[in-house]
Amino acid sequence: MAKYEIKDGVGIIPEGTTVIEEEAFKCCDELTSIVIPDGVTEIGEDAFYNCTGLTSIVIPKIERIYWNTFQNCTSLASITIPSTVTDIFGDAFKGCSGLTSIKVEEGNKKYDSRENCNAIIETDSNRLIMGCQKTIIPTSVTTIGEDAFADCIGLKQIDIPDSITIIGRSAFSGCNSLVSAAIGNGVKEIGWCAFKECTSLTTVTIPDTVEEMENSIFDGCKSLKSVVLGKALETIDSYTFAHCTALTDITIPESVTTICHNAFEGCTALVSLAIPNSVTDIENFAFDGCTSLSSIILSESLTTINRCVFNKCSSLENVVIPNTVETIREKAFNECKNLKSIVIPNSVTEIEENAFSWAGLTEVVIPESVKKLGENAFAHCEDLKSISILCPITVKRIIYSNNVETVTLGAGIKKIDEGIFDDALKVIVVPAKKTEYYKKRLSEKYHALIVEQS
Repeated sequence: MAKYEIKDGVGIIPEGTTVIEEEAFKCCDELTSIVIPDGVTEIGEDAFYNCTGLTSIVIPKIERIYWNTFQNCTSLASITIPSTVTDIFGDAFKGCSGLTSIKVEEGNKKYDSRENCNAIIETDSNRLIMGCQKTIIPTSVTTIGEDAFADCIGLKQIDIPDSITIIGRSAFSGCNSLVSAAIGNGVKEIGWCAFKECTSLTTVTIPDTVEEMENSIFDGCKSLKSVVLGKALETIDSYTFAHCTALTDITIPESVTTICHNAFEGCTALVSLAIPNSVTDIENFAFDGCTSLSSIILSESLTTINRCVFNKCSSLENVVIPNTVETIREKAFNECKNLKSIVIPNSVTEIEENAFSWAGLTEVVIPESVKKLGENAFAHCEDLKSISILCPITVKRIIYSNNVETVTLGAGIKKIDEGIFDDALKVIVVPAKKTEYYKKRLSEKYHALIVEQS
C-alpha cells in the first residue's frame, strides 16, 4: 500500500506496477482521479470500492474486472470497457449512481454497447448486465441481468422492450427516482427484489405474459398507488407488495391460486380487496398491519385462515368467512379493533389460541361444528357482551374480558374450566332440562345465573 500516493486528489501509481492489490484505494474519499499505467494487467477486488469522490478513470487493458472493484463510486460519470476485458464480476460497478455514459470498445469479443445504448451487454446471450440513467435498452436484448440498474438513483424512466423475457433479481432495486417502468409484453419472469425500494414508482402494469414473480419485487415502493396484475400469474410471492404504503388500487386476477406470507404486509393505505375464488391458500401474515383495510371478500375455496393473516388490521369491519373454511389459526384476526361482528360458519372445526384476541367483537357464536377451541381465542375483546358456545367440547379459558354479560351454552359441553367467566356475567343460558347438567360443570358461584331456554 505504501507505493500508492494521493496528491491533490490525484492517485499516483508508480511505473512498472502490474497489479493493483485488493482494497488498494478502498474508501479513499479524497481520490478524485487516477492515471493507471499501461503495464497494469490486474486490478484486485474492492480496489476502488466506495471512492465516492472519484470522477474519472481510464481502465487499462486488463482481462477481468473483479467483484466490487468500483462499487459505490458515486461521482464516476463515464466508463469505457477495454476490448481486452473477458469477465466482469458481480457488483463491479454497482452503486455508481452518477454514470451517464457507458461504452465498450470495438473489438471486445465478450461484451458490447450496441446502438450507443449506454449499457454493457453480453454479446452471445443478449443479456444486459449493467445500465445507467441514460440507458436505452435495445430491442435485441432478451434478459436484464441481476443488479443491472441497482441503486441507479438518477434513473427516472425505463422502457423495457417486448424482446425482454427475464428481468433479473434486484435489476432495478434502489432506483429511488424511477417514476415510470413500462414492462414489455414479452416478459415471462421477474426476479426477486427487481423493483424493491423504487420509492418514486407510482403505477405498474404486469403484462399477461408474466408467469412468475419472485418475492419482494415491489417491497418498499412507498409511492406505488395502482397495480394491474397479469392474467397468467398464479402466485403472489412473499413480500411482493410489502410496505407499499400508498397502495390503494389492485385487482387480483382469477389465475392466482396462492398469496404467500407477508405479501401485502404494511400496505397501510389499502382499504378494500376482493380475493377471487381461484385462491386456495393465503399464507401467514399476508395482510399483517394493513391498518386501513376495512373490507375484504375472501375466496370461497379457502379451507384455512392462516396465522396472523389479518393481524393488526385495525380498521377491518366487514369480512365474511366462507363456509369452506375449517380452521382459523392463531392470531388470524388479532387486534382487529373495528371488527364488531363475525359469523363463524358450521364448516369450522378448529379455532386456535388468540385467533380473535383484542378484536372489537360485541357478540360471538361458536358453532356446534367446532371440535377444538384454543385458549384465549377471544381474549381481551373488551367490547364483547355476549358469547354462545354451542360446541360439545371441553371449554378452557377463551376470554379475558370484564364485560361479558351473557353466555349461552350448547347441549353437550363436556367440561368448563374454573374461572372462565368474569364478574360482569349476568346470565348463563342453557338448553331446556340442562340446569343440573351444568351445575355439575360450573363453579357454584355461577349456579344462580343459570337460565334455561324456553
